[in-house]
Amino acid sequence: MDKAPYVFQGERLRAIRKQRGWSQAEIRRRVQSDQSQYARYEKNRSALSIVMAARIAQELGVSLDWLLGLSDQLETACPLSEDELGLLRNFRDHDLTALLKIALREIDGCSMSR
Repeated sequence: MDKAPYVFQGERLRAIRKQRGWSQAEIRRRVQSDQSQYARYEKNRSALSIVMAARIAQELGVSLDWLLGLSDQLETACPLSEDELGLLRNFRDHDLTALLKIALREIDGCSMSR
């Protein structure tokens, strides 16, 4: 059986990290990696374990397939619901009234379920 080629692309990791506005220190902290090891990932000098690849993909909000170079489609690992997207839109628009209404609705829902 032929071995599958190593397809991880460190430049993808670096590009998406920078797109998120994170330093290497921030992503290292989030995925619990040491400085020199994480730098090797971005420079293609070290292979990712499946556990580390999953942590990184989850923190960056990308699919594992994209991170590993198996897909060119950048997908979020956990798509946002319509309610979550609405919260973000209200936050961006500085619509505090709408945000408070959503928060109160959630609080009411939590207290009713107890």
